[in-house]
Amino acid sequence: MLIFLFSFADVVANPADTLAGAGRLLVIHTEEHIEIDGVLNEDVWKHHSGIGNQFIQHFPYDTSRSRTQTEVMMASDEHNLYVAVICRDAHPEKPYIIQSMKRDFSFPVSDAFSMVIDPWNDGQNGFSFGVNPMGAQREGSVEGGGNFGVTTAWDQVWYSEVKRTPEGWVSEWKIPFRSLRFPAGAAQWKVNFARNNLKLNETSTWVMVPRNFNVANLTFTGVMEFQKPPQSKKGIKAVLIPYGINRINRDFARNKPTAMDWNAGADAKLAISSALNLDLTVNPDFAQVDVDVQQINLSRFSLFFPERRQFFIENSDLFGNFGFRQIRPFFSRNIGLDKGKVIPIRAGMRLSGKIGTDWRIGAMSVQTGTASGTNTSGNYSVATVQRKLFSSSNISAILVNLQGFREGRVQAGSHNRIFGVDYNLISKNSRWRGKAFYHHSFYQGSNAKTSANAIWLQYAEPRFFLEWNHEYVHSGYRADAGFVPRTAVYDAANRRILRMSYFRLEPIAAKTWYPKNGPFNNIKFNVYNSTYFDSTLRANDVLTDIGPQFTFRNTMSLSGGFVQQMIRLYYPNDPTGVSDTFLPVGTYHFNRAYLRMNSDIRKRLSGSFEVSGGGFYTGTNQSVRGELNYRVQPWGIFSITARNDHIYMPQPYGRTFLTLIGGKAELSFTNNFYVTTFLQYNTQARNFNINSRLQWRFRPMSDLFVVFSENDRTSGYGFGLRGVKDRTLVVKMLWWLNT
Repeated sequence: MLIFLFSFADVVANPADTLAGAGRLLVIHTEEHIEIDGVLNEDVWKHHSGIGNQFIQHFPYDTSRSRTQTEVMMASDEHNLYVAVICRDAHPEKPYIIQSMKRDFSFPVSDAFSMVIDPWNDGQNGFSFGVNPMGAQREGSVEGGGNFGVTTAWDQVWYSEVKRTPEGWVSEWKIPFRSLRFPAGAAQWKVNFARNNLKLNETSTWVMVPRNFNVANLTFTGVMEFQKPPQSKKGIKAVLIPYGINRINRDFARNKPTAMDWNAGADAKLAISSALNLDLTVNPDFAQVDVDVQQINLSRFSLFFPERRQFFIENSDLFGNFGFRQIRPFFSRNIGLDKGKVIPIRAGMRLSGKIGTDWRIGAMSVQTGTASGTNTSGNYSVATVQRKLFSSSNISAILVNLQGFREGRVQAGSHNRIFGVDYNLISKNSRWRGKAFYHHSFYQGSNAKTSANAIWLQYAEPRFFLEWNHEYVHSGYRADAGFVPRTAVYDAANRRILRMSYFRLEPIAAKTWYPKNGPFNNIKFNVYNSTYFDSTLRANDVLTDIGPQFTFRNTMSLSGGFVQQMIRLYYPNDPTGVSDTFLPVGTYHFNRAYLRMNSDIRKRLSGSFEVSGGGFYTGTNQSVRGELNYRVQPWGIFSITARNDHIYMPQPYGRTFLTLIGGKAELSFTNNFYVTTFLQYNTQARNFNINSRLQWRFRPMSDLFVVFSENDRTSGYGFGLRGVKDRTLVVKMLWWLNT
């Protein structure tokens, strides 16, 4: 019945509401050598009609032609896809607004041009490529239809060059077909282009994308038509990526002497076909990956931190998008990490991609080594299959198996398995989105009450937004290779974790107005509620948030709200995370108000600010947080973030000051040489962290990294340091070898 209702929403959507297929661009086949230099002097460009000045505004309006003049042409040969872009500039006297020259810059805060392509025409998955006027590249994968943006952690080999002229800037690209996944012989792919011109405060797209959707949304696309469709070459194409690393470490906390060790490993990418890829890794090391941005946690539950390791990124939605953000049957970040400690990964394989036009498959198996001080290890395996339904929807199944090993042998009874089915809805006009899933876990001693299920449905148009979500997770549902924090309830007094079932309702409603005159681009009013119930349907965590949001024409925004909250503690708890005096079991009601402001992102000095205050259990909490960014164009971004919570509770709890300060400097001296330094001071974690990383991309996808990190103990109050905990220097080189 549920799938029938979802499919009904998919089928009856008014085709007139979508502009998918509204444009067409010919991809001319050429045998001519195209030099990627940003100079469009090849015959194929001279005689290409392309698309010219046909872009439509996305911001500040979506009802008129763009003031920005942009022209696009495309060509191909046997091995590559070529793109030529002419971005005309009506105000050459003004400097471009550039975030940085670093790879994977943020599109919304830079002058830039980008392209999204959907080779499978399924409206679900695709690729994005983009450049800014200083020649910086960004590429990423598009998942879930693209309305949540682009995942720039995906990395591939492609080539581009930018030339700035008195009339604007010109860009020329070469994207090897071997860097893409596509159906061999398909003559038509979906495509759209977006231009961000912050000089005119305008974002525009070739095919109109309604302003309440992301410009990467794959529903709103035109067609790129190949004169000669690309073919899959016979035989397995391979990429080998060996690495070598030297690490110097000193553990002061354990009073260990300085240790130096060398290590090596390799990744391999085998293109089984143009649509199916096999990734292999042996002894991987992720020392160069960005550190996590720390957070102050007042929630009583574990916080979510995203996956950043390259091996787990491509087609990650096949494995990681099952369930919800807080109900994940599989979460790759659990592999090789345990409470912040690194567990060595010995080897891993991942097969992922398309079979035919309607099926996607994925299979992954990773073997970890033994954690420090133990003789146990684990094997993480997951298999998925996905079938396209209707225009952009799909149904998927997943099987997860975590098997424990002791001294190299299978440990009897040490396993956790999950089987699940998800239905994902995206309607023809993208206004209806939804999900329904059922997952069941199996382990030694499990019974029939070990499941999780949920239904989520969303309706979005420019002026109205409605969302409904309900979910149920049984206390017996265990996802040891996943992320389900709310079933684990911490009894602080006895230092134990107990498992509890929960049921959740989460409705959202919003109304948006678009004034024709005045300083506002739009005014939105939001009503949000999240209510958790225990197994007896007694509410134990209720949050209601009501308030307006004002978005100005200059990109500044201002919002505020009133929050009512109820929390039921089943066990004594310290909500601050730093005290040994616990609040007693009971029900707590409190209210607070907040005000948020984001400044004009086009200014060299920009930032955000939030202040909130009100009740907090039996006391009060005044919280202030903010972020300040300064651009030194085009080579540097300097930012500082800060949060301070002043929690006052009556005796015997007293006052608590929690402070989190982060400083970051991102220097991009060229498009291939970057230095990033990150400082974080967290009194809740009692830790001060320094992480400085130099990256030199000396050839496509080949890098030299030098990373220095240090952790220091803090006093917990004020800004005192109490000595170094550990210090590490890493030098790593990896080399991308095509075969």
